[in-house]
Amino acid sequence: MRLEYGQVIVQYMIPYIVIHSQLMIFIRIKLLLFILIKTTTSLSQIDSITIENENYEILLKKINKQFPQISSYDARKKIDDNKTLFLDTRSTKEYNISHIKNAILIEYNKFDLGSMDSISKHNEIIVYCSIGSRSVKIGEKLKKLGYQNVKNLYGGLFNWININFPLVNNKGEKTINIHGYSKEWSKWIINGNIIY
Repeated sequence: MRLEYGQVIVQYMIPYIVIHSQLMIFIRIKLLLFILIKTTTSLSQIDSITIENENYEILLKKINKQFPQISSYDARKKIDDNKTLFLDTRSTKEYNISHIKNAILIEYNKFDLGSMDSISKHNEIIVYCSIGSRSVKIGEKLKKLGYQNVKNLYGGLFNWININFPLVNNKGEKTINIHGYSKEWSKWIINGNIIY
């Protein structure tokens, strides 16, 4: 029996094709399992973040009382506006790690009402801290002094970095570092490099 050229190729190629097909099926199954595992993990992380965000929103509503707020998106547009002042009410240590560009440090624990004498009562003032607790208290003091255009940065610096807005360190260099304030409070930070 004489084999034609095409028959020889088919006869010798069939085992290769079978092995190749089995290998491709195996690779596809592994890829599908990988995607399924990754998707499931991502979904559980999203559920966890969603629950944490809901708790974060509840916390922010308690902290902010009825004080006027400004979103990070709206505040960011005002960074280079010379009629708007950003006042950082955190500690020097926190401020040196990172702060909003052009922000002035007026530490919560060392706040002196007299330090505001040179600031016009007509300027827009945006106060902030880690999440808004200290800054709301400073904002209330400023309003009692006659500063009427005072707003609290909603969600504070934690929210700012969580949406990847820029921060600078004490040398004016861009940074992703942020002071976590405490282990309990730093759980609200999902972006950036937490430092204590």
